[in-house]
Amino acid sequence: MNIKKKLGYAGAGAAVLVGLVLLFVQPWNHADSVLSAEAVEETVISQYPGTVEKSTLENGEYHLRISTDTGTYEFTVDSSDGSIMSIQQISKSGAKEQAILSRDTVKEKLLSETGGKLLFLELITKEDQDIYKAKVKTDTERTLFEIDPYTGEVLSRQTITIDQEDDEEDEEEENQKFLAEEEVEKIAMSEVAGEVDDTELRGEDTNHPYYLVEIETDDDKEAVIQIHAITGKVQSVTWDD
Repeated sequence: MNIKKKLGYAGAGAAVLVGLVLLFVQPWNHADSVLSAEAVEETVISQYPGTVEKSTLENGEYHLRISTDTGTYEFTVDSSDGSIMSIQQISKSGAKEQAILSRDTVKEKLLSETGGKLLFLELITKEDQDIYKAKVKTDTERTLFEIDPYTGEVLSRQTITIDQEDDEEDEEEENQKFLAEEEVEKIAMSEVAGEVDDTELRGEDTNHPYYLVEIETDDDKEAVIQIHAITGKVQSVTWDD
């Protein structure tokens, strides 16, 4: 075989080899510049602190689901440079994730604003939502409140103006109807020795009103005593572990 033919075959072989290298290696392929999922997550979290719930790569874009204090968001991120292309909120943090204010906190806030006497304060469920219901009496009026249990904000109020004669009659009726908190707490402590943590009147507008009295004992146990609001009869004693 002459030299020209050898060189021709060598050149053709080299061209084939280069073609195969370019076919399989493809140095210009965009996939070589795709960032790792960890790098993308760190970039997004540094800007929007939260917890990554889900991360997927599709068509050159990362799709991240991140839970934050304000809700859950869906991020679309460019896989080549980590830039955020879009953000969509898919859920909000619900109010019920907050802690319900204690009865004492609501009572103190309400009385500081009204300057009256608390007749009752009860946590109830209304239309699938928790609310505090309260009634406050002053020298000239009685007011029924509905209060947000998470913020203490007054949601609604209904006020009835009363004169002195009506007030005396209402007070006499109130005294005959419900036992005072102090009386109920004495009954509860005679049942379970300890210190009263909380006293709450429930079912004020029903035929079966009752008090719940929480008592903490000297050995750090807690008992809840249910007492009939009119008769003072102890209806149940429940222990919290």
